[in-house]
Amino acid sequence: MGTRRAGLDEEGTGRRLQRESRRASAVCAWGGVDGEVLTTAVAAVAGSGGALRLGYTRDGSAYTVGIYGDGAPYTDYIRADEGIEDYLVWLAKAWIETYPTAPPDGKPRLMRDDRRPRTER
Repeated sequence: MGTRRAGLDEEGTGRRLQRESRRASAVCAWGGVDGEVLTTAVAAVAGSGGALRLGYTRDGSAYTVGIYGDGAPYTDYIRADEGIEDYLVWLAKAWIETYPTAPPDGKPRLMRDDRRPRTER
């Protein structure tokens, strides 16, 4: 194992390394996002069989949007000052252009034609 230990400076003097924190000054809150913009993004992705996972980073300084159905799942991180609504509008437009089975009007579908209805258990 090397002489460098996590959190210590290169000389090993015991001083802790200081990391600059780039915390956003704005607060992330999904409740403040325009409902129509959010619904359009969810409908565009879900309409073609994809899914979104919405959340926050651990420190609350950014929104997280997990995207499923576009190859391997991945997560986008959007800081509060970057504009979550602009991101969601971009996501819906890009998804509809890429996956033509997504509803072009942004309205959710109840069931895709190629799936069987669920049966009662």
